[in-house]
Amino acid sequence: EESILELKNTMIELNRNASEAMIEAGVSSCTDITGFGLLGHLLEMMNASNTSAKIEMHKIPLLNNVLELSSSGVIPGGTKDNYEHTLNDVKYSKEISELRKLILNDAQTSGGLLISVPESQHKSLLKLLQERDVQTVAVIGRVTVSKDFRIIVEK
Repeated sequence: EESILELKNTMIELNRNASEAMIEAGVSSCTDITGFGLLGHLLEMMNASNTSAKIEMHKIPLLNNVLELSSSGVIPGGTKDNYEHTLNDVKYSKEISELRKLILNDAQTSGGLLISVPESQHKSLLKLLQERDVQTVAVIGRVTVSKDFRIIVEK
């Protein structure tokens, strides 16, 4: 019950205030993380810009109980399909568990925004997001020149 309320409130609040902050900060690259999961959408961005990304798993915010619920073994087919789709383009560090790999490809995510902003603008954007009371904000990685893998996931 508490997890459902948290999810609902996050989905309602997340995009409105964040989009206002992005406009003010001059952000031009953003995607709504939905059915293709975080890595599927990040892969689209990296392919479109011919770049790579390095992300840190421990910096990615997860809703409460996500690990517990995911470890119950009920994984949607779409999540497994997403994982297979990104597999050749993602290099996972050996410390990343299979469960966390699936979570990064979760087809059930809804509403989270993945924003790519020049490093010179990121502090300004963070400040604007804070001023607008956006609750869940994290810098999860950085875009790099194109590498052998489009995405590198570190612990």
